[in-house]
Amino acid sequence: MQNPTTENTKLAIVTGSNKGIGYAIVEQLLLHPDKYSVVLTSRDIQRGEEAVGNLLKKYPEFKNRIHYHQLDVSSSKSIEIFVQWFAEKHKSFYLLVNNAGVADNREIDMSKGKPDFATFLPPESTKNIIHTNVRGLIEITEKLLPYLADDGRIISISSILGSLQFQGETVQKWLSDSHWTSESFFNLLDEFE
Repeated sequence: MQNPTTENTKLAIVTGSNKGIGYAIVEQLLLHPDKYSVVLTSRDIQRGEEAVGNLLKKYPEFKNRIHYHQLDVSSSKSIEIFVQWFAEKHKSFYLLVNNAGVADNREIDMSKGKPDFATFLPPESTKNIIHTNVRGLIEITEKLLPYLADDGRIISISSILGSLQFQGETVQKWLSDSHWTSESFFNLLDEFE
């Protein structure tokens, strides 16, 4: 794959960008007057390549500014491969948009007040969500951090269900404690899982 950056562009990486909000972010970055070059990523290679193809059909003039690389943030191996590819091709990036994530698509009955998601979701779903949406986000961010430009930005997207107000009493108490460290945070994640 050729180098996605072209002269006078800022490089952006958007995780989970083959559809939905991530896809829209990629499109808006391409149209932005700052002339971003964008690496579109997805867990599924075919879907990611289709997304790039759809954007190039719509905007053929951006063929040198949009590129694809597979990235599954729930897989340390996939993260490692992506970061290695990035390190070989680029010196830095300006923007990382952490959009990749998973959800449990159960109907949520809000008529009885907010649910306590610590008890609402089955254990296998909880583990998958935490592994992808929290641990995966932290891992990809930490691995790419050395390549962040001095004036660069990292943006992490979350759904409304990720906000503190929708967490049960246990999680609210954990996250409201201003004395926790990275180690205590990961210990709490282990306990929660």
